[in-house]
Amino acid sequence: AQAEADGRKPVSDTVRMQAPSGAPPVFSTAYPRYRENPPPGYPEMARQRGYEGVVLVAAEILTDGRVGKAWVRQSSGYAILDQTAVAAVKDWKFVPAKKSGIPYKTWAELPIKFVISEKNSHS
Repeated sequence: AQAEADGRKPVSDTVRMQAPSGAPPVFSTAYPRYRENPPPGYPEMARQRGYEGVVLVAAEILTDGRVGKAWVRQSSGYAILDQTAVAAVKDWKFVPAKKSGIPYKTWAELPIKFVISEKNSHS
């Protein structure tokens, strides 16, 4: 069984910067990046029952790269997969988003995919 984090692209947070008078506004995009994000373990009961799906987890990325609040933004349809995904994300570490070199808190939506692969299935 395999659980993986999908979409390993950074989540953008567009910041409007103050432009000199008369100049067009300047936009700077800062990104939190994955640092440590091991995939969650596949719950044995879910594997045995053939539960698969994607959990979209909303996570607060703190200035030190830890995850603050995290919750299910979109369910897989299975509470056990949802709970496993949130628990895993809460242990992840990120390189925080930075503005002018200073880290700041941001939010990310993280899709966690649970797929049972045949090579890992045990009958």
